[in-house]
Amino acid sequence: MIETRKLELSASKIKTYKQCPRRYYYQYIEKLPKKEWDHFDLGTFVHGVLEFFHESFRDDSIKRNLRLLMKESFKKQREVMEQDKPLSKGILDGAKDMLAAYLKDMEEKGD
Repeated sequence: MIETRKLELSASKIKTYKQCPRRYYYQYIEKLPKKEWDHFDLGTFVHGVLEFFHESFRDDSIKRNLRLLMKESFKKQREVMEQDKPLSKGILDGAKDMLAAYLKDMEEKGD
């Protein structure tokens, strides 16, 4: 006799699978303990800042100061992420360094 199980999916399970099937496997099939890693938070934070930044940059017909756009984007993403938990000083400092280098490169290339 073959055992059948009903697959139960939630929006978060589907999102996890779309983002990373391997993560879904470990989290929901193998049920391994979930670890919080600062570098994942850093990557998520920087990625979110750049999404806000480029969306504003693309839609801004005035083409305001790039540093101001980055500062506003940093603030927006921080508000979004800190709804769940505060970000560490290390994450914020690391993100500032990465984003400053990104801006410098962007300004030098004239993009």
